[in-house]
Amino acid sequence: MTYIKKAKTPTLVLVGESDGEAPAPQSFQFWHALKALGVPTQLVVYADEGHSFEQFEDIIEVSARTMEWFEQWMPAR
Repeated sequence: MTYIKKAKTPTLVLVGESDGEAPAPQSFQFWHALKALGVPTQLVVYADEGHSFEQFEDIIEVSARTMEWFEQWMPAR
């Protein structure tokens, strides 16, 4: 958060609700700061997930969402 005012890159934040390594409240703070600065951002919190995603449905969803994000912000030429 020290250098958040320099952030310009569109950012997708995906977090498990029970993440002990990077707790969801930290992700909320990061996402909120980016929104306040006008940086394109999206936050998705996955229930019953920790730092690494274990549920097959969530793994598929995270992969699809990530691919969509990159297609939107870094399209192939």
